[in-house]
Amino acid sequence: MSDPINKKQFKVLKFLVDLFNKLKIKYFIDDGLATIIYGSKRKLYDIDICITSESMNKLKIVFNDLAFKPFSYKKFADCHVHLVTFRINNIPIDARTDKREYVCHTGKGKKRCVKLHDEFRNTKIVKFRGLRLRVINPELLFVTKLFINRKCDRTDAKAILKHRRMNKNKIIRLSKKFEIEDKVLKLLI
Repeated sequence: MSDPINKKQFKVLKFLVDLFNKLKIKYFIDDGLATIIYGSKRKLYDIDICITSESMNKLKIVFNDLAFKPFSYKKFADCHVHLVTFRINNIPIDARTDKREYVCHTGKGKKRCVKLHDEFRNTKIVKFRGLRLRVINPELLFVTKLFINRKCDRTDAKAILKHRRMNKNKIIRLSKKFEIEDKVLKLLI
């Protein structure tokens, strides 16, 4: 099986981590890359990172000064997500603030949001290919993947569960907050 992260993506990841450390930007890795770090073999499309709200303006200034384009900023009014999108060497980067609501499309045009406070408490330092990365913890990643509930997210959740030892009590506690206990328990049994 081929490597889920190509050399170009890894170089961009290393550049970002070095830059964030140099500028003292607090961050963590989320979504697809975190899933790969925890064992998924799926191909990486973009690099998803979360930074503190305070660092978002610094990030926009730094990347605009470095002329990384396109650079866009979105605020999704219905779920209060602040998202900055840019490219480095044609690799898409999605940076969002830590004031996040996870959104689940429940069908018939309805959505449900769950707000988490201080996601940085739900992270851990992981060594990955010689880099020390702050990554969303596998329990929260597992539960949010099931909550978002797209086919790719359900596949990611199964991969995380298969390849990673996790704290089942923490998973159950988080699944209650997201109101998906039944779905989580089916996979844990």
